[in-house]
Amino acid sequence: MITPDKNVRAVPPGEKIKEQILSQRMSQKELAARMGMSEKHISHLMNGLVELTSEAALKLETVLGVPAAFWNSLEADYRTELLKAAEAQRIEDETRFLRDLPVEAMAQAGWIRQEAAPLEKIRELRKFFGVTSLLILRDSGLFKQVCLKQLSESEKRDWVFLSCWQQARSECRATRVEDLNLPKLKASLNQIKAKFSSEPDLIWLRDLLASCGVFFTVLPDVFSAYARGAAFYDGKKAVVFFTAGKPDTGEFLFRLFREIGRIVLGHPGKEQSDELRKQADDFAEQSLIDRGQFEEFARGGDFTEASVRRFSDQAAIAPGITALWLQQHGFVERDRLNELKKQISLFIPKD
Repeated sequence: MITPDKNVRAVPPGEKIKEQILSQRMSQKELAARMGMSEKHISHLMNGLVELTSEAALKLETVLGVPAAFWNSLEADYRTELLKAAEAQRIEDETRFLRDLPVEAMAQAGWIRQEAAPLEKIRELRKFFGVTSLLILRDSGLFKQVCLKQLSESEKRDWVFLSCWQQARSECRATRVEDLNLPKLKASLNQIKAKFSSEPDLIWLRDLLASCGVFFTVLPDVFSAYARGAAFYDGKKAVVFFTAGKPDTGEFLFRLFREIGRIVLGHPGKEQSDELRKQADDFAEQSLIDRGQFEEFARGGDFTEASVRRFSDQAAIAPGITALWLQQHGFVERDRLNELKKQISLFIPKD
């Protein structure tokens, strides 16, 4: 824990003024009269309650015979010490964020420099979030754009999401992305589904989404225990981030289409609820597979691997998506048809 140095005391120039008038056998009242100032102002000056101005320094030089430069220097030193004391107190207040934020994971990911001293860690975090004090993170509404409350099961999760949000936002602003185009984004879903049903390609996906006004990035897996993904707006653009992992094709596309659904439905920035979650889930399901087509297939009751493959070919989707839907809707056990699922390595090399 960082503790302000209690031994350092900011001494106002008034202490030296007291010494001078004492040595010259002058009262505070007489000093005020000679300087043409009120006794109250002189009292405040001696106690550091008002600033010793350049004009006052010149008057002190005339009355006490001590150069104005001396008084100006004392005043500058005093104000600097006050600033240092205030900064020390702020740092003490900010040390709790070293427990809340995933500092070690952020350093491991290269988002901030690895620092041992708490003060340096705080300075790194301030630079990362672009704030003069970490207290702003808790006390302002600056970071409410991301859908934190939807997935929030603990305060720790919120802070991890906040860190991932900031990193994804920074990456977006350093990348060329078109303005958000919702019609084009919705039209791209069939392209994405077809591409990932045959040959998954995250770089292709990133570029396609960027042309629709959505920045897509994959963040390191050190954050995956708390943050699997989210969508938010950044000005005229939207951002979707996932954390690295190896989901199967169906799971990945469902998660991706759910986040795209949030963007299309205008969810980011809103207070999240079960109803909004259901809307996003329904959007993902309807975009991935024709519900009527699936229900007709399910009524047939033939869930062999060959049957699932035939249906998937007809529906132009990966067999793993059909297998996932059958599992999720209770038509087959979770341990069946998993051989139809193909894993995707969520990793995009940084340019």
